[in-house]
Amino acid sequence: MRQFRLGELADAMNGKLIGGDPNSIVTNFAIDSREAATGSLFFALTGERTDGHNYLPQVMAGGAVGAVVHRQQKGDLLPQILVDDTRLAMGRMAKWYRKQFDVKVLGVTGSTGKTSAKEMLAAALGVQYSVLKNEGNLNTEVGLPLTLMGLEKEHEVAVLEMAMRGKGQIEWLVEVSQPQLGLITNIGISHMELLGSRDGIAEAKSELLQALPADGIAILPRDDDYFEFMRKLAPSEVITFGIHPEADVRVMEANLTDEGETECRFSLKGKRFYLLLPVLGKHHAMNAAAALAGAIALKVDPEPALDGLKDVRLPAMRMEVLRGNGLILILDAYNANPQSMNAALQTLGEMSHGRRTIAILGDMAELGSLSEQGHREVGQTVAQVLPDQLITLGSKAKLIAEVAKENGYPSSKIILTDELTETSQAVEVLAQENDLILIKGSRVLEMERIAEQLLGQKISSKGEAL
Repeated sequence: MRQFRLGELADAMNGKLIGGDPNSIVTNFAIDSREAATGSLFFALTGERTDGHNYLPQVMAGGAVGAVVHRQQKGDLLPQILVDDTRLAMGRMAKWYRKQFDVKVLGVTGSTGKTSAKEMLAAALGVQYSVLKNEGNLNTEVGLPLTLMGLEKEHEVAVLEMAMRGKGQIEWLVEVSQPQLGLITNIGISHMELLGSRDGIAEAKSELLQALPADGIAILPRDDDYFEFMRKLAPSEVITFGIHPEADVRVMEANLTDEGETECRFSLKGKRFYLLLPVLGKHHAMNAAAALAGAIALKVDPEPALDGLKDVRLPAMRMEVLRGNGLILILDAYNANPQSMNAALQTLGEMSHGRRTIAILGDMAELGSLSEQGHREVGQTVAQVLPDQLITLGSKAKLIAEVAKENGYPSSKIILTDELTETSQAVEVLAQENDLILIKGSRVLEMERIAEQLLGQKISSKGEAL
């Protein structure tokens, strides 16, 4: 990483340096006091449970160069950069830094699949360009600036996932990163609780499109209900992906293999392409199509782009196939909404091949007024897929079981649980050798703990058992 002077960073974030030498060298940035070390500039962020301002003594002991604060701290502490808001200051700093690079920035957002699409884009583009991407979940007003501060001279493309909980948030991330290209995976009902309607979600996601330059490129899902809405908002060229006959990159076929991979066939300008994607789930064919569209937008030929996708690896807990103690687990516990829940259930059915199947389904959070409808939809899918056993976790997920039963799913195959330990105990009693078990629910439930209990070992940050 490039070295920075403390004074120039203070200027970049419109802050006031209090104490310390403006020529002191910053080599890295920290938002966790435990990770602040020699050369760190620590951002004292405040949240619901913690306040970074309380940890400046620990930060100083770790050797940090200074701290960014929005409340000046008294006492014999390390140098402070006083700002109006530490989060906004991070964005201003990253915007200043991003302007120093002649780099193509591709913003990625959507209700589902944005992390997978981001990883696939980076893999497809990486065959031709030096690519920077968000690591893990660094996709917020905190994580995206930290990602941008990792830009180096060799980077030619930055693929930046953009998370959103409300209106104006993507607008700010776009202001910071200045993308020339934008990809929207789909418009679903995630974060309905804060945005009120799908119209509101579409408007918020489209903040990415409206900020694109006239010579930029928007990459849009041709099958989405909001396609025309998004296309009209994009001030630039549009490239499409999907199963629609008019899609520029068209998904022709997707099939699962016994090894947990996905065979995909695409059509592009009348020519057919084949890909064996090393991830599980037919829905990932759409993410791969989006990645191909992004590669084409940046002048990467389809064949080498497909070669890059052959080696893609997704982050933890996203349709991860784990094996141990004679069991096969599909761990998809990073997040949940009706679209991803239904896709995971369909995958469970298609992978069964005579194995006994168990679906462990947890609450879906942040669906707002559509929570009941969303859980009902999943209950109907359970009745169609017919897993051999259904275990629900949480008060909202009980509706999944109720609707499944209303649609003919046997009540004898249903177990309702309220606590994670209760869920783990129930599946431990039921599980038999060679069972195929889906574990799916919202992140707040920490359902990966069920996988750890079944496998008898921890799950690493990459998703596989240690």
